[in-house]
Parts: sequence; structure tokens; C-alpha cells
Amino acid sequence: MFAEQMPDRMRAIEQAWEARDFETLVSLAHWLKGSGGTAGFDEFTEPARTLERLAKTADGQQTGEVVAQLRDIVQRIEVPLGEIAA
Repeated sequence: MFAEQMPDRMRAIEQAWEARDFETLVSLAHWLKGSGGTAGFDEFTEPARTLERLAKTADGQQTGEVVAQLRDIVQRIEVPLGEIAA
């Protein structure tokens, strides 16, 4: 379920970043930090933690770098198609 939600969540992160809506970025990063780890996607934990911290301080330059890093991680997610009927 997490993997299926990530493209939409990533679009929301990118939209918040483009709008420089740091409050929304804090919220989305916090969700990602917790949900990613819970779902077994530990690769998201540290970048999400960093994004949350940077968004709280409205650090524009580094925030953009972390958003790009998250985009790269999301693009590597493969969602299984499900079991093939025998």
C-alpha cells in the first residue's frame, strides 16, 4: 500500500516544494519518515528526517536537493502486479 501511495505523495511533496509551502513539506516529510520505515522502506527514513528538519527552517537550497533525492528513490520502487492465476 505504501508503494502504491508514493507516486501521489511524491507529487504532493514536489508541489509543496514548488510553492515553497514549508508547512506542508514538514507534514509530508513527517508522514514519510514514519510510514516508510513502518512499511520496510528504510531508505526513505533519513532523507525524510532531513527534509522535515530543513522545511522547519525554510532552508530552500538544501530542501530542493533532498526533494530530488526522494524523487530518485521513488522512481526505483517497483509495485508487484500481484499473483498470476495458475
